[in-house]
Amino acid sequence: MVGRRFLLALAASAIRSHSFAPHSSTPRSHARTVVAAAPPIGDLADRLLDAKAASGKTFDQIADELGFTNTFVTQLLLGQAQLKPATREKFAQALGGHVSEADLDALSKAPFRGWDPEILKEPNV
Repeated sequence: MVGRRFLLALAASAIRSHSFAPHSSTPRSHARTVVAAAPPIGDLADRLLDAKAASGKTFDQIADELGFTNTFVTQLLLGQAQLKPATREKFAQALGGHVSEADLDALSKAPFRGWDPEILKEPNV
């Protein structure tokens, strides 16, 4: 089973390695990473993983309860997938009601995974 700290470190590493802000003169190390419609993804992931821990359930148990794969549940808890309206209440119940309405609202919006204009540049031109 993958540990919580490993998942947070992995997510934080991925977030730091990509600039989610539009191209600007701000150095990449100072760009702020946010979910498409706030709050910051790291804080959201922390709160969701805290809710999972408070529920006492594993990723597999939550996935079975929701009818999802454990991979999709992990993506939801890390703020990397969109929570559909039909599953919102069931998701909150699976986490024992430890998720705020604001966090459920944030999960209901499509996540902004990143934009880096450097990717679009042709290196051979």
